[in-house]
Amino acid sequence: MNNKEILQLVKSRVQSYINDGDITFKSLFLDSLLYYATEIGFESTVDLLLPLIIKISEEKDTVKIKFLQNIKQFLHYLNKNGEEGYKIIRDQIIPVLSEIFHEKKNLKVIDLCCDALVEITRYIKEEEKGYHILTIVIVMAHDDSDEESRVLAAKLFNQLALIIGRELCELYVVPQIASFADDPHSKVRKAVAGNFLNMCMSVSEASFKTKLLPVYQKLSKDSLWIVRKAATEILPKITSLCDSETISTTLLEIFRNFTNDNQKYVRIAAIEVLGHFIALLKREDLSESILEFYINIVDEFYGNKDSNTNESDVSIDLYIKYFK
Repeated sequence: MNNKEILQLVKSRVQSYINDGDITFKSLFLDSLLYYATEIGFESTVDLLLPLIIKISEEKDTVKIKFLQNIKQFLHYLNKNGEEGYKIIRDQIIPVLSEIFHEKKNLKVIDLCCDALVEITRYIKEEEKGYHILTIVIVMAHDDSDEESRVLAAKLFNQLALIIGRELCELYVVPQIASFADDPHSKVRKAVAGNFLNMCMSVSEASFKTKLLPVYQKLSKDSLWIVRKAATEILPKITSLCDSETISTTLLEIFRNFTNDNQKYVRIAAIEVLGHFIALLKREDLSESILEFYINIVDEFYGNKDSNTNESDVSIDLYIKYFK
């Protein structure tokens, strides 16, 4: 087909998309979105395809999912078309994602929307990431009426941290994460513990030590075990970001508390990361006290396993055997 015939074909299918409510047809159409855009050119894409995308938040979840699955390639296509393509991404595609986020009904849709927002952030100019990207997440973070919005914000802050840069992280993200650590809903506090590392790697050493490490300490002492367990699981990575003094004075004590926790799943998680905790230490961090602590932990669990045999000890014993 020549260009004119392809354009007529796409126009016909656009009309079918608008007039026919068939979800299967719409899904197949969106699977071909990049092909149509490439064939009809940028100007016709703006005239014919963009109006459909702008209204995608009004579609059924199946159609939204198909669009979000194909958005990465379409963003690349738009970005190749210079400033006009960039403005479409910034001023028209981002608001579509924001509308989808507000619904928060379908977990798969939201997960894909998170991925799409992260991908879009890579295209947005550094000086515009705060207003056009971060404000979307900050609005979620300030939604006191819905803990699910705050959970989503915690996840997105972490996903975006390495892309938005140190300045935005330290000015806006770090204070919000510190606030989340005191959130009345355990799901939010757990989300912070499980989505914490990228932020730690994005800020300066001073900000990590004075602002984020205290957040981690607070999470490690949380009143609910699921939050403490989540904090336990990231201990090795936190360790890799700390200097020798912090490890000896702070993290070793946190680890001791994990191994003595009154909830067995926290204790098991602590023993599970024990080998990684040791392996990630720098040579200069391997002081006698840390090595002695490792040996004492092993000896203690082996020494007590016969006298305190139960199912949780069996699990702990397996982890000890694996790492010893």
